[in-house]
Amino acid sequence: MESISQLPQLQNAEYLVYVTNNENEQLIFAIVNFQTGKTVLRILGPSGDFENCMNEFSTRFDENCKALILNIFEYKSDDCNVKLYNAFKEKVDSLKIPYYFISSNDFVYTRLLIFANITVNYDETITVIFVTKAEYIIAELKFTNSGYEQIRQEVIQLNTKDDPKLHREKIMGQNNTKNLIFGPSLNMRNQKFLTRKVLKSTNVSIIFVNNDAMEDITKFTIEVSKWLIDNSNIKYHIIPTFSRSISMLFNHFVAEKGDLLPIKNSKIFTRVKTYYYVRLFFYYLTLLNH
Repeated sequence: MESISQLPQLQNAEYLVYVTNNENEQLIFAIVNFQTGKTVLRILGPSGDFENCMNEFSTRFDENCKALILNIFEYKSDDCNVKLYNAFKEKVDSLKIPYYFISSNDFVYTRLLIFANITVNYDETITVIFVTKAEYIIAELKFTNSGYEQIRQEVIQLNTKDDPKLHREKIMGQNNTKNLIFGPSLNMRNQKFLTRKVLKSTNVSIIFVNNDAMEDITKFTIEVSKWLIDNSNIKYHIIPTFSRSISMLFNHFVAEKGDLLPIKNSKIFTRVKTYYYVRLFFYYLTLLNH
């Protein structure tokens, strides 16, 4: 894997950029050729140095960069703050590069949808299941004219001695699911219990996604970039939501975990409080946008 200092100026080819980080707090850049659909370069940044790493890399951008996707929600370094995000935002805005900060959940669900390659009608639901050691995580994604809306996520305890009917009701519920996707399993015994006993009598199509498929970052970058460039490309788009509950301005503005983004709210203040509230509101609004 190349270092940023070894990266030549990106020229003469349209490209896409995907940015993530590893467990050592190093940023990883994947460069995908927009025409060929192949990853042509992977770059590893220095550990825990978000500012210098992003600054150096952003100087390589030009008008041939067609989309930028950042999956750095789990980045923990202290220097990863609003000021730095704004500086980086100004750089890509000046070049008119469309960019997207994707959450960890949406990153996972998007890759599952891409691999499954399912075509559904509006208001149909796809159910996703991840089997862990002693439980399973279930999510329901409803297809809308803006993309997939996550309408449910739940963690359910599992024992192979349980009544299959109990879990069949929890999985199927009242939705109109025709397609069910199993992500990579951490407990094959429990997964077989779900597929062979719990879902045996249901009329759903089951798709299994392995770890190798989940590692295909190139196709993920291409498909998400299609939506960034043209928002009508919603086949694999997950509508972003708040990842945590937030209360601002003494509960005048409240967003619950799972609320769809962007969020709109309004409040009328008295003249005495207006200046203070407006300044505080725009400070928090900046934080929310990043």
